[in-house]
Amino acid sequence: MAHSTPPQPLTPEWISTHFDSLPFPARMPALARYARTLAPDAYATLHRALDAGDQDERHTGLFLAVARRDLGAVAAALEDPALRRRALAAAIRLPVPEEPLAALVLSDIRAVRHSAYRVLRLSRRHSLADRLLPEVYEHHGAQDAARLLIACSPGTVDHWLPRTEVPPGVLSALARTAPAAVAALLTREYGERADGPYAHRYAQGRRFLATVVAERDPAAGLSLLRDAPRIIGERAAVALLRRPAELLDVLRDLRPIPPFLRGEEAEPFELTVPAGPLGPATVAALRALPEPELVELATRCRAVDGHLRAPGRQKVAADPLLALLPPAERRRLVVERAGGDKGRRVPLAALARSNPPTVPSSATHGWSAGNDARYISSPWPSVCLSPTPNRSCENRPPSTGSTTGCSPGPRCWPAPNLRETPTSSPVSR
Repeated sequence: MAHSTPPQPLTPEWISTHFDSLPFPARMPALARYARTLAPDAYATLHRALDAGDQDERHTGLFLAVARRDLGAVAAALEDPALRRRALAAAIRLPVPEEPLAALVLSDIRAVRHSAYRVLRLSRRHSLADRLLPEVYEHHGAQDAARLLIACSPGTVDHWLPRTEVPPGVLSALARTAPAAVAALLTREYGERADGPYAHRYAQGRRFLATVVAERDPAAGLSLLRDAPRIIGERAAVALLRRPAELLDVLRDLRPIPPFLRGEEAEPFELTVPAGPLGPATVAALRALPEPELVELATRCRAVDGHLRAPGRQKVAADPLLALLPPAERRRLVVERAGGDKGRRVPLAALARSNPPTVPSSATHGWSAGNDARYISSPWPSVCLSPTPNRSCENRPPSTGSTTGCSPGPRCWPAPNLRETPTSSPVSR
């Protein structure tokens, strides 16, 4: 019986015989080690043989070129539609010459251009993107130029952003790489739409961008708060609290904001912060403030109410700024918020964990007498404003339908029933 002739070295058949039997996780590292051990002449012979084969063999040849950092072969593969996708992936981490990448950026095929934009961004070739942006704008329009902005330097983004038509996804990416330019764009948009019929919808739709800007660049976030205060949400406020002195200066200079609904009076702006603990760095920055400034900052900020974790179960957390105040100032602010016309906007559940001294019942009575009945149909105001240790069951409303005792450190209380008035309610109508 005649035996088959073994394949010759440095041929696609020899590569297939020695490496195809290995599992894939072991085959590719073995091919890379083999490519690095070849002499230059042997590698050139093998690469030519693989490049002349079928598509799988050509992909193997490109893999050997990447393993040996053969930049000429990778640059040539960028011009081949069959190998371009893998060659672009290799160009992210290899110093491929700029000429073939520039040709792809200026290509007439839209998908090829967008793939090249992504490579320029991931490989941080900002200078090349800055140089090609005017040509892209001239040949392919403002939308394509906007997509190339994600690969450009912040200075170029600041100059070109007003001239381009930026899609929402690209604007989210630019908020991470060039937050100051995006803040300037949001300020211009806010000035044009603040008095329009859809101002509230616009403010809600831009809060995510404002949050990213404030987290990446607090100075840009403070400029947004100064010029476009309605698009600053809770997460953005937490980012701005890292610079409490500058934040307080901006809040002092803000004028009363006209309401969304016509016929209502303008009210002083209050920065909304989430209830619950703040980060250690933020707490340290707040504690570094003088006490009068910290009290003023707590007066100009308010915590949102707790969220429903489940039907009938409401999350309770402390106002983070009230928790940092001395007991006397905390008591004074709690009494002020619980009484008067502003009491209807006070999320009393957010004050439950701040442990203020007990508020007199006259304060809660005065608050309840001048506000909507749906805010006074529960005995919660006096309970929430009383001292509540974290691991004590005292002064907590009983859990409906529960026969067991309180677990250590519960995180939620039953939500107050806003339709039925308890007979034991200490709050008078």
